Amino acid sequence: MIIHYITNARIPTEKAHGYQIIKMCESFASLKHSVTLVVPSRINSKELKKTDPYDYYESEKNFIIKKIPIPDLIWLAAGLPEKIQYLAFLKYSFIFALASILYCILHKPDLIITRDNRVAYVLSFFYKVIYESHLFPRTWIERYFEKHAYTRAAGYITITRNLKNIYFQHGFTCDKFMVLADGVDLNKFDSKMTKEDARKKIGLPDDSKIIGYMGRFQTLDEEKGIKELIKSIALLHDLKVRAVFVGGPMHLVPEYIKLIEQEGMAKDLFIFIDHVSHREVPLYLKAFDCCAMPFPWTEHYAYFMSPLKMFEYMASKRPLVATRLPSVEEILHEDMAALTEPGDVKELSAALKKILTDENYAVSIAENAFKEVKKYTWFIRAQKIIDRFVINDENK
Repeated sequence: MIIHYITNARIPTEKAHGYQIIKMCESFASLKHSVTLVVPSRINSKELKKTDPYDYYESEKNFIIKKIPIPDLIWLAAGLPEKIQYLAFLKYSFIFALASILYCILHKPDLIITRDNRVAYVLSFFYKVIYESHLFPRTWIERYFEKHAYTRAAGYITITRNLKNIYFQHGFTCDKFMVLADGVDLNKFDSKMTKEDARKKIGLPDDSKIIGYMGRFQTLDEEKGIKELIKSIALLHDLKVRAVFVGGPMHLVPEYIKLIEQEGMAKDLFIFIDHVSHREVPLYLKAFDCCAMPFPWTEHYAYFMSPLKMFEYMASKRPLVATRLPSVEEILHEDMAALTEPGDVKELSAALKKILTDENYAVSIAENAFKEVKKYTWFIRAQKIIDRFVINDENK
């Protein structure tokens, strides 16, 4: 089967959605389908514009990446008022969708998969389209495209049950929906390296317990619980603890350092590291004693996210602490992680202390989480999509 994954995304990108897109294309291709990732030729950063996407994401070269050359209106509108940026984005999306039609006419796909509702809407007039949603649209115009894309699309994927329920509340019916959380490449975490060797290789100190955080420090300009994590560590007076935050952006670090000093802690006990390559993620996680995911309660975090870090933490066989959010609890239970209330610094601190001092508990939740994450590989995710929207439809 010829599959085109068509989406208005900058590839490569330091953001998580790029990795998810690449891993899905790789997985569909592993199922012996002919896969092409179709994206616009966007202006990229100096660091990424000459980077090979396959190398950047450590992906097999079992699918084609086609970049359609169109003027980057999004880049041109950068720095202008927000409304103008949004209009530029809409116009760019439609230009890309129309250009995608021309590409499809020449290459005749059997199935199109997209994360862009405008692409889903336009291409669904001509091809079988599966749309994957990661966020319920906020504006009326986005909801318009979403509704009309749904009318014509062959299938809808949401990454959480709560997101699916929100669609239902807005009049969408259930016949086309499938809930699929994000996933992980377990092969990347199949390492026999010890914690001590991992720390030595990446230059982390081996004189204390390390609480680790992996991922960007903010999403959609929203904090991700790093400040609460810092305050909770300040309460661990009787433990020799360090904290390592990996992911950037680094311009946020001075604010975190100021908080560390306000809490009366030595700033050299906290290490902040910018974005690292995907191949380095398992190495850092191997070096940690505990992985933290202290998301605050916001609509996005509570209902719309399926964080890649959660599955990577689980795959790393390291104990993790996370906040009780509906999106998190769709995957994690009390026997797989220490779950705490969002924003409760004292409860978070107590959970960290239990993990760092109770080895049996730490090992138990880490092992249970690893058993569970085996259900969430990218390959299994791709197979479920094919089974649901292709094989089932053919058998009807």
